[in-house]
Formats: sequence, structure tokens, C-alpha cells
Amino acid sequence: MAETLCADTGIEQMADIAAMDDVKNLGKLLDPGSDHMVVGHLPYMEKLVSYLTTGREEPKVIKFQNSGIVCLDQDESGWFIRWTLNPDIS
Repeated sequence: MAETLCADTGIEQMADIAAMDDVKNLGKLLDPGSDHMVVGHLPYMEKLVSYLTTGREEPKVIKFQNSGIVCLDQDESGWFIRWTLNPDIS
């Protein structure tokens, strides 16, 4: 995936992003000024998006589809969902 996305900095494996880990740790580290792709498992990814956009892990703000992508961005009011992409599973 890094090659396809032309990732100049390569891939970094992160600790503490397993399915049931606390999302607050990563949420506080993310820099909205840099381009990062976080790849993980459910329910972690759903909780991370909720935490970034609302400050709470629950309720869910988006239901992830397997292999789906959610693009987040930030403006003066905070994080928001810019777009989503879901594979055709029909």
C-alpha cells in the first residue's frame, strides 16, 4: 500500500492500536498538519473516529465496513469526516 500511495516516509508499525486498546493515546498524538494513514481493526477504528470528532468513544459516529476508508481533517472547530470510501461487497 505504501508503494501505491507513494509514501515517502514508509510504513511504521505502532503499538497500542489493537482492537480493544485505548484510543485516547493515539488521538492525542495525531498531528492534523501531517498526512498519516492509520490502519487498524474494529472496534478500535470506530472508537478513534468518534473520539477525534466528538471527544468521546461512544456513541459511534460512523459504522465501518471491512476494508473501508475514512478520511479525517481538522479546521478551527476540530476534527471532522471529510470523506469515506467503501468497497463494493455485492
